[in-house]
Amino acid sequence: MKLDNFDRKILREFQRDTRQTAADLAKIVGLSPSACHRRLTALRQAGVIQAEVAIIHPESVGRGVTLIVAVTLEREHTDVIANFKRETRGSIEIMQCYYVTGTADFIMILTSKSMESYDAFVEHAMCPRVLDDANLCVNCQRPTGQDSRSQRIHECGDVNCVNS
Repeated sequence: MKLDNFDRKILREFQRDTRQTAADLAKIVGLSPSACHRRLTALRQAGVIQAEVAIIHPESVGRGVTLIVAVTLEREHTDVIANFKRETRGSIEIMQCYYVTGTADFIMILTSKSMESYDAFVEHAMCPRVLDDANLCVNCQRPTGQDSRSQRIHECGDVNCVNS
């Protein structure tokens, strides 16, 4: 599907707030509500809009610590990487996981109840089952106010998992 300027405007506004009606979007992008509705339908059918999801505030569900974790696997064998990917998919702690190039193998964004809870997760869930030996560089991200875009990142240090 080739996108024009109206499609891009609709996508930008719709991504900002998916609860907007076609009439609301139409006022913003300068189309009629029916034209906006047709375009939204076409964008969904073409797979441009893949899903409409709820973003849940982590603190509201008791997960007030957000962590950005760089994971370096000791061995870069295909089976180790595939196993790590498979194991991370089922974890409620891991919000996002990216397979990357460079010094780290994966970058993950996690949430946790506390640093102690995160430490327990690393020690008991990730190291023995998934990582064998790994180095995790941890940066904590804690909200400074109601607006999550104004979060600061504090360096917490390194956590090393050792295969026992």
